[in-house]
Amino acid sequence: MELLLHPPGLSDIYLDRGCGLFSPLIIRPRNGHSAIIIIVVPLLEYVRSIRAFLNNILLIWDWDMQDEGYYERLIGSWEKSRCPECKCQDYLDEATRLWDFGLLLNGLERYREAGKNLRKAVEVYGTALRSMDTNHSPWIEADGEALRVMNDLLTDIKWKGNDGETPLFWAADRGHEAFVRLLLDKGAAVDPKANYGRPPLSWAAHDGHDGQTPLFWAARGGHVAVVQLLLDKGAAVDSKANYGRTPLSQAAEGGHEAVVRLLLNKGAAVDSKDNYGRTPLFWAAHGGHEAVVRLLLDKGAAVDSKDNNGRTPLFWAAHGGHEAVVRLLLDKGAAVDSKANNGRTPLFWAAHGGHEAVVRLLLDKGAAVDSKANNGRTPLFWAAHGGHEAVVRLLLDKGAAVDSKANNGRTPLFWAAHGGHEAVVRLLLDKGAAVDSKANNGRTPLSQAAEGGHEAVVRLLLDKGAAVDTKDNYGRTPLFWAAEGGHEAVVAQGGHEAVVRLLRAAAGII
Repeated sequence: MELLLHPPGLSDIYLDRGCGLFSPLIIRPRNGHSAIIIIVVPLLEYVRSIRAFLNNILLIWDWDMQDEGYYERLIGSWEKSRCPECKCQDYLDEATRLWDFGLLLNGLERYREAGKNLRKAVEVYGTALRSMDTNHSPWIEADGEALRVMNDLLTDIKWKGNDGETPLFWAADRGHEAFVRLLLDKGAAVDPKANYGRPPLSWAAHDGHDGQTPLFWAARGGHVAVVQLLLDKGAAVDSKANYGRTPLSQAAEGGHEAVVRLLLNKGAAVDSKDNYGRTPLFWAAHGGHEAVVRLLLDKGAAVDSKDNNGRTPLFWAAHGGHEAVVRLLLDKGAAVDSKANNGRTPLFWAAHGGHEAVVRLLLDKGAAVDSKANNGRTPLFWAAHGGHEAVVRLLLDKGAAVDSKANNGRTPLFWAAHGGHEAVVRLLLDKGAAVDSKANNGRTPLSQAAEGGHEAVVRLLLDKGAAVDTKDNYGRTPLFWAAEGGHEAVVAQGGHEAVVRLLRAAAGII
């Protein structure tokens, strides 16, 4: 039994019942003939839900649901000449079936699955275009009509998903210059935006980045030729996304020097700030891209520009441990002790990350070793907190106060004990740290170590004379914190049984 459906003005779609089951069949004209390809995808009720198709050429194949060998045998029966140089025809076949399957899914309002197929089709087709050159004339002559059909399929059909995306988004993001040129020559808008403010090309890479244009994704991917093409076609060089970033910011973050240079030569604003107050120099420094940082500085980027948190590019370079970039920024006049809104300097960030070489460089350039943040902590606190023994030693050797107190009365020893960093605890004690220093709430380093169940640190503190029975402001001893209220069974479950036994022995409790 055969049922014939007629979507208005489109190719015929058949349902053929064989062996008691329905399978949709779709006709695709090819070289003046009709090839009927079995579709093993939608159930009958899915087909009935289709109201209209936006295309008039369909060749659909789902690798996940059909035997690959069957498809190869089918297309092999077409008796077309094969390209001896590469897999051009294979790319074209794959792109066609992916594209048409995506269109079918889009018609079924299964937009996410449709998008995946369509994006893959664009990628494969771009690969096919790149693979063609003058040596491939046998393929072009033999299947030139199929190539024209594919061009028409991808450019003339006004496919849009529920968010307004079109083929142009994906081509620019993947760096397919020939495909981008084809689309633009066919009249695609160079700076389009989707129906809720997202530019079409942005869909290909990430969801949710509203307001970006095709130039953003080409710049982010470092696709120089595509960036040049889009700019030549009139793309706005300083177009801003909804969160304020520009194509230059994207290229700088990726370390794409050639793209950064091109954008700057086309007039991109070197110090444009995003909604967080960050310029392209911030993003280049954050990624440790020395060449891009140098280029931006040479083009006049402000070396000490501050973001909304009061941080400069030097903060981000120090945070990432990018020694060469830190040195470059300092050589260009960056303030070594610039303070963020919370009072921290770049040295804090380098110490926090355990970046010994950067810490040494900053100190050699005059960074204050005991600079205090708004909460009273110094860089030594952060090095101790992270267990970075080499950085702790370096800071102490440079004169850092071993018993500096934060606003809550805690010293660096508290943080080392709290984290269970035995080597750092030993180093601080050897440098004269007060073993029984009390915080504002009366707690000691031993209390902190006991609470965390750090047996080795507890033993070390006790060996160094820590008072086992000292009480905090709430009357709690280290044993209390280890035992979580004195319930040894609970402690055993929590893994602190050894600490409890150790503290009880030290306190003379049987």
